[in-house]
Amino acid sequence: MKQILQSTHWSLVVALAAAGSFGLLGATMAPAVSKAVTAPTATLQLSPDQGPPGTEVTLRGFVPGVTASQALEGGNIYFGGWPDGLAVSSDHTIWSASDPGHFVTHFTVPTTAWLSPNGESRLKDGAVTIGIQCFGGVMEGCGLRPDQASALFHMTDVTAKANPLPSLTVTPQSAKPGATVTLSGWAPLTEEFGSTAFGYQVVWEQNGKSTAYGNIGSVQQRLNGDITGTVQIPAIASPVGMLSGRGRLALQYVFTDVSQNKPRHADTETIDATPFTVTSPLSWAQLTRHATLTSLTSNQNRGYFSSVAVSGATIYTASSGNLWVSHNGGRNWTALPIQSLDATERSMGYAPFNQSNLIGLVLAPGSSNHLLASVSVDAPKLGAPPILNVGVESSNGGQTWAAVPAPHGMTSNDFGGFQVEGHAVWAWWQSSKGTIAVEASQDGGRLWHLVQPSKLTSQVLLLGPVPASNYGQMSTQTEPIVTAVRGAWKVLQDPVVNEGTITQLATLSNHATLWLGNLSYPVEISTNGGRSFSYVKTPSVPGSLKSMELPLVRLLPNGALLAQDPKTSAYYRLNWGTSQWELVPSADTLAGATILVAGSKVYWLKQSFNSAAKSKQPTMLTVPVSLY
Repeated sequence: MKQILQSTHWSLVVALAAAGSFGLLGATMAPAVSKAVTAPTATLQLSPDQGPPGTEVTLRGFVPGVTASQALEGGNIYFGGWPDGLAVSSDHTIWSASDPGHFVTHFTVPTTAWLSPNGESRLKDGAVTIGIQCFGGVMEGCGLRPDQASALFHMTDVTAKANPLPSLTVTPQSAKPGATVTLSGWAPLTEEFGSTAFGYQVVWEQNGKSTAYGNIGSVQQRLNGDITGTVQIPAIASPVGMLSGRGRLALQYVFTDVSQNKPRHADTETIDATPFTVTSPLSWAQLTRHATLTSLTSNQNRGYFSSVAVSGATIYTASSGNLWVSHNGGRNWTALPIQSLDATERSMGYAPFNQSNLIGLVLAPGSSNHLLASVSVDAPKLGAPPILNVGVESSNGGQTWAAVPAPHGMTSNDFGGFQVEGHAVWAWWQSSKGTIAVEASQDGGRLWHLVQPSKLTSQVLLLGPVPASNYGQMSTQTEPIVTAVRGAWKVLQDPVVNEGTITQLATLSNHATLWLGNLSYPVEISTNGGRSFSYVKTPSVPGSLKSMELPLVRLLPNGALLAQDPKTSAYYRLNWGTSQWELVPSADTLAGATILVAGSKVYWLKQSFNSAAKSKQPTMLTVPVSLY
């Protein structure tokens, strides 16, 4: 199978790093002379120069024009010569300080067959070329040229055991999208890096099509060729689309050969295909026919990813470095003093960051003036990046502020976000050692008490504390999903929720839990307390490419799903227990707006900021649409 793909394999790293303005080491300009001078050439000697698979070989060589201060630690060793040999990184090369250009390194003869752009290369008795590349520092195109030097090694005592047949076992042999399967077997060696090989990518094949390289997952490989790993079966993968029915899982590896920065050929080797069936997932209509929605939690309403809080006609929003309030549904706005918030942050030992950056707002249930906020503050004493998210509260609609008290043994640095739970507001905390605590207040933040996990059942899953450190757009942090086990909070390892992703958890009447927020699996369900999740299939949203797109959905308090047409930006809802999307009114006004669920209404909030005068009030479109 031939594809034009780009390899990220180590054997090309040195070459690609050298593809800039570096010149060949040792290349000098000299005046013309009347007598030709023979330039020194690279040499290589092997000791021993013969032996069975697994022989430790010492390589002694010389690269002209290289000093110890110029040389890198090592380069590439090719068992079989470049470009069809087995690439092995040389990480322990010693360069002579007294005899410039001379080096010593070591290499282990492979014990099994390897993969080349021309297929499997089997071990056999006889002479084998061993070459070196990129020894002696970064040289332009060094990894894209023939061996600098080479020598012959004579293989002996090769048995059939060194060349087993490729095999791939998948357990189980069928699964629904979202399920994790285990792969094991043997395949020809890929490039070696240290004590392991690069391994293979896993692809899905069906009806002459194959998923793109890297779209499903990968398996690890030992130096004896054994492969192990797990992958999660996706609901959809390009360019195949929706995965369903009987097909094959296979191993794939990509070689890229470039000469003088001009593409020459690229080979994709696919091996060890084994039958696998993607079974039909649970559908939305099947799920909702046998259960009802009993509770719904979203991290957007926790005051961490939404700078808008709504209670009836009262709307608070953070805009242009200021805090604004409207008591008539957004028609008129009043700026609230920000100086009190800045003073509170300083009293906590921080400095205001970016004009008191309010990243989240929450109104206490049933109140229009008990406001809680997550704010980004500057904490330079903690080192880079010196930004933390901390919790503050106001009992008078933002006129004055106070710090949310931390539980015993924790500090304001450990704050992890708010959550509205029934008639109470919860504040999440997590220490640097991983200890989790939850405080609850039923009076808008005046009094707080610890929530005991022992009072919750093991079936209840909750969105845990968001990491307090704010790493911005480059964040790789995640927020946990937690459960109560034997009177203590336990963090689930899977699923993983990327920080900043709108995530929802819903509990059903049959004690199952729905999870929404993973772009690869928009709706998933767990019936065992979060130990595993499986994909729930929803109908295609009108206007989407049915085989290539999954809807970005939100779950509403009445159990309906909300999704958007990717072409027209119109909104559709899928009611509980149904299988057809319905158009939501006023779709022409909602493009580019933020969705906020508050009580029994859904708000589409659109803000435009005046860059000329930050003190001017925000312009907000508020479209309450009752979906009940």
